[in-house]
Amino acid sequence: MNRGHLLFVIIFALLLNTVVSGRRGVVFASDDGSHPAAYSAPQIRSLLLKVNDDIKQFHIVYEAPIRVGDSRGVFLRREIAVSSSGDFLYSSAKGNHLCTPEEDVLGERIVVHGNLGISESPAKRVFQRWSASEADPLSIARGDVLIVVLGWWPIALREPLGSTREPATWSEITASGRYVVRPELDHLRGAWCHIFEYPGHDRIWLDLSAGCKIVAREILDPGSKRVVQRVDVLEYVEADPGVWVPKKFTNRRIAEDDRGPGVDATIDVTTIEVNGGMSSKWFGFIPKPGAVELIDDRYEQRVDGGIDYLEELAVRIGRVRAAKMKQQASLGLPRIVSVNIVSSVAVLLIVLVSHMMRGKT
Repeated sequence: MNRGHLLFVIIFALLLNTVVSGRRGVVFASDDGSHPAAYSAPQIRSLLLKVNDDIKQFHIVYEAPIRVGDSRGVFLRREIAVSSSGDFLYSSAKGNHLCTPEEDVLGERIVVHGNLGISESPAKRVFQRWSASEADPLSIARGDVLIVVLGWWPIALREPLGSTREPATWSEITASGRYVVRPELDHLRGAWCHIFEYPGHDRIWLDLSAGCKIVAREILDPGSKRVVQRVDVLEYVEADPGVWVPKKFTNRRIAEDDRGPGVDATIDVTTIEVNGGMSSKWFGFIPKPGAVELIDDRYEQRVDGGIDYLEELAVRIGRVRAAKMKQQASLGLPRIVSVNIVSSVAVLLIVLVSHMMRGKT
C-alpha cells in the first residue's frame, strides 16, 4: 500500500470514529475547551452534598395522567413538603372530570410535625394520630418518582443504609461509597453530562455546568441488570440560585416480563417552593367538619359538622349522577333508568338522614 492509500485509510478511519462518537453523543474529557473536563467521584460527591445542604425545605406538587381500567381523563396529584427541622407532608389522590382529588375516597394525607404523626383520609373525614419520634419520613416517600428525579432530602437520615435498601437521595448516595463516575461525558439534550452510577443498580446523568441538574436517571434490577425505571427531565425552573427543579419530566417503568403495560407518563410540576418561598402551613393539621378519629379500632367524632358532610355527599352524588346520565345516554333507556333510580335513592336517604338529625338537635 502506497503512502497515498495509507493516508486515505487513516483519514477515513478518523472521520468514521468522529461520526460514530457524535451519533452516540459520548466523548472522553479533554482540555481543549470543546467540552467540560470530567469531575472525579469525590468531587461529584462534594457537589451533591453541597446541593443537599443548600436545600432547607421544599414544597412541590405534581400531576400525572394515569389509566384506570378503561377510564380516561384520570390523573394523579401528589404533594410533598419537607423541612430540615424534620417536618414532612405527603399527599396522594386521584381526580377526573367528575371529581376533584379532594373528593377521592382513597386519597391519603400524611403529616409529621415534631413527634406527632397524622394519617388522614380527607374525603372520608377520618384521621389517626401516631408517634413519629422514631419514624423515618423518607420511608414513606421513598418510592415516589419525585425523590428519584430530585435527589434532595434535607432531613437527616434516621435509618442506616442496609443491604436491602437502595440509595435514592444525595445523602444516601454520598454515604454509600458505591457510586463511581465514568471517564467519558455523554451529550444528552444539549448538555454535557457526567454519568454517576452504582453499577448494575442506579445510573444518573448529571449536568454540572450550572449547579447540579439530573438530566436523566435509570434504576436497574440488581439481579438481571435490566433497566426497570427511567426518568428524563424535559424542562427546569431555577427555584434558587443554582437550584434547579424539574418542571416537566417523563417517567417510564418497565414491567418485569417486558410484556406488561408498565408506566409511561409525562409529569407536570404545578407548584414549586424552595427555601425562603415556603410556608409552615403545609405541616399543620386542622380536622375538617364532621371529622372522626380512629383510636384502637374504634371511631370517635372530634369535630361537629357531620350533617353538613352528609349534605356535601348528596351534592357530590347528584353531580356524578347527572354526568353519568349524560355519558350513558347512548346505552338505552333501561340502563339509564336503573342508574337514575339507584343514585336518586342514595341521595334521598342521605338528605332524609341529615334532616332527621337536624330535627333532633
